[in-house]
Amino acid sequence: MNERKLNETNDNNNEYTVKVEGVEPYRRPIWQRFFSSAAAVAVMAGGVVAAAYMLPKMSSSNHLAAQAEEQTEAEAVTEAATETAAETADTAVSAPLSNEEMKKLFEDNVNVYFEAAALSSDTNTDYSAEPIQFWRYWGEYDESLGDDFGMRREGDSLYYLATYYKVKEPRSNDINELKDYYSQYIYEPEREFGLGFDVSDCAVDSVIHQPTRYLDIIGYNGGIYSTQHIVTAMPVNEADRGEIICDKALYATDDSFTWERIYKVYNADIGGQTVPVKAESIQLDFEKLSDGSWKVTNGEVAGDEYNSSLDYYALDTVFSNAGGAYISSNMGIDFDKASNAASDYITDVIHRERAFYTLWERTDKLPENYEHITDDYVKDNNWLKFTYREAFTHDGPDVDIFTDSNGTIFAVAER
Repeated sequence: MNERKLNETNDNNNEYTVKVEGVEPYRRPIWQRFFSSAAAVAVMAGGVVAAAYMLPKMSSSNHLAAQAEEQTEAEAVTEAATETAAETADTAVSAPLSNEEMKKLFEDNVNVYFEAAALSSDTNTDYSAEPIQFWRYWGEYDESLGDDFGMRREGDSLYYLATYYKVKEPRSNDINELKDYYSQYIYEPEREFGLGFDVSDCAVDSVIHQPTRYLDIIGYNGGIYSTQHIVTAMPVNEADRGEIICDKALYATDDSFTWERIYKVYNADIGGQTVPVKAESIQLDFEKLSDGSWKVTNGEVAGDEYNSSLDYYALDTVFSNAGGAYISSNMGIDFDKASNAASDYITDVIHRERAFYTLWERTDKLPENYEHITDDYVKDNNWLKFTYREAFTHDGPDVDIFTDSNGTIFAVAER
């Protein structure tokens, strides 16, 4: 892992970005993210899916010379036809999706995504069942932690005690069946939702000897258990979500897109207060995998008080402003390099060592007041914008840092 990442530190709307070390970073969907000038946003680095294929083995050559030559010519014709067909297929697969196709993918997947996320919801927690505890992996030991860190150390690994509550009526009580089902729709549900594995062979209160953080949801003695009990901001069923006021695609490429649906919800909650009308957003990010299939890679829910003067279709970034689309190297963007470059710029050029956070989004625009840094960058308008902001004092202007797809900073603007 890169030693420095822009990373989320908590879920309480006072998040700040720091330099961290870790393994297997992943993020859970954020179900309630409210707008304010102090709202902090996580930065996530994506993964890449790869596949391999094998060519059929050629026939043996135990034939007469004339037959071999005849066969070779036939094979050449067949191979040429196969290559032509493959090129045609590749062209068809790489064609961009229409707006209708993107919308259908959203509608075919959104309820499944919510169902998977609801495994960790408060409403699906069976509090009548006895909770169980296990020591689950936290990370590697660092001498700077000292000896009083409240965790259990075994060798160089640290574990913390986690309480798991039984999930009510999951689709299956077999954790592997759950993963197999959700994998049909969601890219790496273990990363997105923390789906782990069966730990029935572990005694309660013992250590789960598995160096992974994908243990938010586990199987145990014929049941499914979860550690996180989030309150969902959006009903699982479409009919209960409110009036649709916006459907739009964002960040669309041949291999990825974001679809956002915004609802008007009456007498809704925002941060514990009821507002007459709320605008609530669902954002799903999609990516085309190497086999040509499309899967959900990330989801967000966010809301703010409805603003009748705001054209929600005109927004050129997701309404939730929760970091834009999922980023992986399949999209031709080196997100790790870009985020590290932005972090270095903040500490080395802006000279801010204290707590800060950084919002980010994909963009194809530059502001009029930008400072040009270099001409040596990729001019394809496939850029990232990192916005630096003081975490607590808000002392000083916000700074937008623009990188190209290779992570090169080429423009900076204050606002």
